[in-house]
Order: sequence, then C-alpha cells, then structure tokens
Amino acid sequence: MTATDQSALIDKTNTGVAWDSFAGAEPTESVTEVRDGYLVTTDRFADGSVIETGIEVGREATAAELEVMVAEAAPFLDPAYEGDYVVERAAAGEGIITPMASGINSCRFGNSAGVRYADNCHVYYHGISASNSFDANYQQWSRGSSAQYIAGTAKFVSLPIGVSNEQVNTYDNGTRIRYSFNTHVAGWGNIPGFLQLKVTPTSAVVTYG
Repeated sequence: MTATDQSALIDKTNTGVAWDSFAGAEPTESVTEVRDGYLVTTDRFADGSVIETGIEVGREATAAELEVMVAEAAPFLDPAYEGDYVVERAAAGEGIITPMASGINSCRFGNSAGVRYADNCHVYYHGISASNSFDANYQQWSRGSSAQYIAGTAKFVSLPIGVSNEQVNTYDNGTRIRYSFNTHVAGWGNIPGFLQLKVTPTSAVVTYG
C-alpha cells in the first residue's frame, strides 16, 4: 500500500466514509496463495484498501492434548445442541497493528472418531488504525461443524478510534461466532463493525466489516 493510499484511507475513517472493502465494492484484484503455512486470499480495492483472509495449516495436537480437546468439545457435538449465546465485555489490550491482515492462527489440530478438532485458535483482523480479535475452538466432521468462543478473549485495540457496545454472539446452531461493536473518532460517529468466524464441515472462514 502506498503512503498516498494509506493517508486517503485514514482521511476516510476520520470523516466517517466507509472504505471500498467495507462498502460492498467489488475488488479490482483477488489472489489466493500459500504463504508461510497459510492459505491466504488477498482482495484489493480501487481506493487502496485490502482484505486478507487466511487459514492456518497449524500443527497436530499431541495425544494428551487431543484427549482434552475431545472431552471439552463433547457437549457441543451432542445432536441436541442448538448453539450458545454469549455476551462478553471485551478485555482491554495493547498490541502492534499490522495493516490489513485477517485470519486464524495458533490452532492446535487433532482428529478422533471422524471429527477434526481445532483448539485455542486466534481469530484476528489488523487494520490501518485498529485491530480486533478473539479466540475460539471449533470441530468439523462429514455432516456438521461447531465452534465455541473462548470467554473473555475478545479485544479491540486502537489509538484514534473509540469502541462501545461490544458483544460476542454465536449463531447458526453454534457454527458462526460474531464479535460486534460500534466505533467512533473523538466522540463523533457511531459506526458498527464486526469480526466473524464461520465454520462448515470443510472450511473455517474469517470475515470482517
């Protein structure tokens, strides 16, 4: 991203104008590649904004770790499970913001009885002026999937942007986790945003807006 594009995007944020990547515009370029152990899709837009969606290859859990993961996930794999609902005030945090990157990392993976387990995954988005994230576990099998938010892990970090109305909800029979919030600059504006993990039997996809 050029310095000119970055400056223009910051001006858009400060004046409450949505970036093309948030406004539903079609990307001018979309590239998918394997990068440093991730399957990364990069969408570039006319105003210079970028969306990156990544899925980590991760590492296999040890036998002991897998045993714990199976036990923790058992209630959520019950056929009667219809999804949970969680409202959790995000904890304060500090961190380094790397512009325009999103994805999943730090997962431990394991397989047992036809179920693929992913434990302690970090779901994140890092923007030019803000970063948000949460941690989750998820499971996938041939005819279903499930995901669980790890309570207390949702974070929004920004220098110029304020945040309010933070909550984490789980939808779609426990397969979609959505961290939602409202943002403002110097007390002006009330712009809704979100970070979301959607798990299907064959994929785990991060989206944001």
